[in-house]
Amino acid sequence: RARVVYCSATAVSEPRNYAYMTRLGLWGPGSPFPVAGGGDESEVAAIAGFVKASECRGVGAMELCALHLKREGALLCRTLSYKGAAFEVVEASLTAEQVKQYDKAAQLWQVLHTRCEQKLAHLALAVEALDPTTLGLTPKD
Repeated sequence: RARVVYCSATAVSEPRNYAYMTRLGLWGPGSPFPVAGGGDESEVAAIAGFVKASECRGVGAMELCALHLKREGALLCRTLSYKGAAFEVVEASLTAEQVKQYDKAAQLWQVLHTRCEQKLAHLALAVEALDPTTLGLTPKD
């Protein structure tokens, strides 16, 4: 097993931000969210179980998860230094053509954002519809 470094500025802000970090041990063998069978569907169910349990328990659960990962040496938190940084506010005047191009780009981003949100909502409904018992998962007390 190769060593992997996950880099994220928002990892512990929301449980779903952990979903791609499969090697942290938050789900799978030996965790409260086992992966039954080994297929992609069972891993999705395990991740969904972790996310749902974390969201139900709120910010405190995320703090405990972060503390656990820090203790295990799997999470390192740092703050960027502003030492030597200089900031300057510069106001740029745009031509009519630049304003038109900016407006088009903003409209495109709005469409992309809306479509991504719709797809994510659809995916979330599909994950919620998974019945853990059909995947061989049993609830943990």
